[in-house]
Amino acid sequence: ILRKWGGKLDYNCLIDSLEVFKSYLKRVKKEYTFEELFTKYAQATFLLYDGGGIGTGFFINSDGLAISNAHVLNHRSDLSTVKVYVWDSKGEVAEHRIWTVDKILKERYVGEIGKDDWVIFQIRKTESEKFIYYNIGDISKDPIRQGQEIAVLGNPKGKNGNFTNGTVNNIEGNLVTISADINLGNSGGPVINKFGEVIGIATWINNQVVSAVYENDFSKHNYAFNIQPVREVLNEIGVFYGGK
Repeated sequence: ILRKWGGKLDYNCLIDSLEVFKSYLKRVKKEYTFEELFTKYAQATFLLYDGGGIGTGFFINSDGLAISNAHVLNHRSDLSTVKVYVWDSKGEVAEHRIWTVDKILKERYVGEIGKDDWVIFQIRKTESEKFIYYNIGDISKDPIRQGQEIAVLGNPKGKNGNFTNGTVNNIEGNLVTISADINLGNSGGPVINKFGEVIGIATWINNQVVSAVYENDFSKHNYAFNIQPVREVLNEIGVFYGGK
């Protein structure tokens, strides 16, 4: 790396080499244990509740930009009725950690199995309030793979701080089948890889819907949507998000 010209150190070469090394470090990702992932990202995940339905969402920047399933917000006109209960470091909710939804930036809902179901929204907050957030994985550069280890954070049946892990079982277009257990209330939660990057959005299809597609199959299937279409929309609208 270092060179000498006429017995003198070539500082330009040194600077160039350091820039190359810094670029390399940015590409090296840190792997986390499942325990580390929960500790690191519990407070980037939250419960969505409107007095009846429940779901999960997650932050993608420190200013309260978030993602969930579109069906969780249910195309409602009065978003102020939707409460955002943010977890603490133990996966519990305190009264001072409750916000409301401010506005929807983009959403897409196609009510067919295997189609899109996502919403990008902003929560109502003060300017000084900041949030822990996830990085969005770039699936175009690091594709989702069968057998890949994943974890899901969410609120099944309204239980805060639930964490399950498993693997990717199958990939059909934007629909990803996973072995990590998800239930009603997990909808909209992050599916993350071992680097803590969001690679999918958890959704849930009950046995009746599944059996209509897979004849005589009454087993429970766990599904997530590929995050890449959402990442592309985030790039189009020009907002900052983790992993950009």
